[in-house]
Amino acid sequence: MSNVIVNRVIDFLKKFPPFSFLSPELLNQVAKEVDLIYFEKDEFLFQKGEPAKNYFLWSKMAQSN
Repeated sequence: MSNVIVNRVIDFLKKFPPFSFLSPELLNQVAKEVDLIYFEKDEFLFQKGEPAKNYFLWSKMAQSN
């Protein structure tokens, strides 16, 4: 993942516990492991019966005009 994206992920994560308690070095390691996934409006994050994912975080929902 590019440094620009990693830095944006760090800026987002450090606002929320438990990430806000991590050292800059650990936060950088975590941010490098993040997978960014974009979803279209009305697209499901998961379906009933699918194996559970570890977690989801989102920073904003895009508004359509």
